[in-house]
Amino acid sequence: MVKLENIYKTYISEGEEIHVLNGIDLEVEKGEIISIEGASGSGKSTLLNIIGIIDKPDQGNLWIDNIKIDVNQQNKLDEIRALKIGFIFQHYYLLPDFNILENVMMPLWIMQKRNVIIDNIQKQAKELLDLVGLSHRLYYYPSQISGGEMARATVARALVGNKKLILADEPTGNLDQENSYKIIDLLWNLQKKLQFTLIIVTHDRELAEKIPKRYKLDNGKLQSIVK
Repeated sequence: MVKLENIYKTYISEGEEIHVLNGIDLEVEKGEIISIEGASGSGKSTLLNIIGIIDKPDQGNLWIDNIKIDVNQQNKLDEIRALKIGFIFQHYYLLPDFNILENVMMPLWIMQKRNVIIDNIQKQAKELLDLVGLSHRLYYYPSQISGGEMARATVARALVGNKKLILADEPTGNLDQENSYKIIDLLWNLQKKLQFTLIIVTHDRELAEKIPKRYKLDNGKLQSIVK
């Protein structure tokens, strides 16, 4: 589902080169769950953003669902990202002027405006909101629901359109312990049901210990964590 080959990324800060990723190789099969762990500032989110085609590597190759990514074809990148990749962010990024149903529908609405034909958008969104336990919150706005409910809405939005690759950046980072457990259980149950590939960046030890395949990013290198 995902393959990275010899990925490098360097940033310039105050005239100094910071080598964030130094020759990353990674393969993730369809239906796998993996974690990417490491210290703050180690480049975990940068790596996740490259996988999600939000950021571009300085060097190296990336494949998503057997498609080799050409970083110079922006329109194609937007389409691949919108149709194949779902994002779960720590800070949710729900649009305050749209209700929860509309927020979940939004990624598919955007693709329709680009002439991609998508059927039954509202039906898909309602079914996913029912799966995450929010069928009673369809017409509420983000300001009217709890943090745990916003996290669940974000999960539904990531999955709309039958996405097969889900990238989660600190999905429990803004939640208390009780809601963290609920989101972890929800993700696991949905993954079993829908069989998507799940890549999680996390500092949460309890979440990490549930993940069957774990990696640590250190000094720009990715190392397998042996349990």
